[in-house]
Amino acid sequence: MAKEKAVKNLGGAPTKYEESHCDIVVNLMREGASKAEVCLELNCCFQTFLNWQTQHPEFLESVKKGLHFSKGKWEQIGRKAAFGQVENFNAVSWIFNMKNRFGKMDVDELAWRDKQEVEHSGEVVTFNMDFGNSNQNKNTK
Repeated sequence: MAKEKAVKNLGGAPTKYEESHCDIVVNLMREGASKAEVCLELNCCFQTFLNWQTQHPEFLESVKKGLHFSKGKWEQIGRKAAFGQVENFNAVSWIFNMKNRFGKMDVDELAWRDKQEVEHSGEVVTFNMDFGNSNQNKNTK
């Protein structure tokens, strides 16, 4: 990777960011790891993780790539489970995992959700379904 311009430290502790973090992110997420798990492995808080994405474009690209790998890994688990290849599979927890982790992806077509939104444009026509004289059914005195 190209040499990176030094980011001026405006105070506080010096950054713990290293270029090797990019490979760590991709490798962990390839196994299905979440962003929180990556923070645990990198020994950083989530805000630092977000800051690194803003300050280091190559880190942001690694996170984006890793998210797609993670989603693919979890989809693979679901597919294998559908064919009975995953022992003690819990479909409900898998669905919640997918919706919560991948429900808001950067590209809407890649977002994972179980509902579809349908838009309708045009006129709605209704019909009166009264097939007779409504007075027939009333008792007249």
